[in-house]
Amino acid sequence: MTEEEKKKETAYHESGHAVVGHLQSFHMKFITIIPERDNKGNVRRWGHTDWVEKHDPDEIRCSISEKIISKFYAGPIAEQLFTRDTTKQLFLDDHRIDFITERNDKDYDMASNYHPCPDPSGRLCESYFRIYTQTKIILQNHWRVIKALVSELLQQESMFGEEANLIIKNALNEYKK
Repeated sequence: MTEEEKKKETAYHESGHAVVGHLQSFHMKFITIIPERDNKGNVRRWGHTDWVEKHDPDEIRCSISEKIISKFYAGPIAEQLFTRDTTKQLFLDDHRIDFITERNDKDYDMASNYHPCPDPSGRLCESYFRIYTQTKIILQNHWRVIKALVSELLQQESMFGEEANLIIKNALNEYKK
């Protein structure tokens, strides 16, 4: 895969986070598809969407927030929809989601420690699948909105949340017509 192809895939990934986050009233700080590199020039991550934290992290860790899980799922799901590769491991991205389980370890890395069912009772598996399905439907129903943001991201590569939100709002208004 060329770097340009990876950039486009990353634009869909980050736009998925942005659109679902926007629809759920999260406040975006910025979005970028500029690769972050280490001191040897290796790509550490291909893009990033950053959010204004408006919640108490301790409160979230105690009660799983479906909206936050959906916002995290949205990137990998949008990437799956764009590439049409449903075999891609949904959780193999670099998000740290320490509040999905009741662990208090802030370094709990979902990408490396995820198991198909983190809850032996199976209760969380059903919840995760339901959130995944709902998020996928949201993304499919707003695909034109995602494409509008992708188009701008591929041109600008980075933008502040206000600008991204305006693109999303305008695309949503067009979508409603």
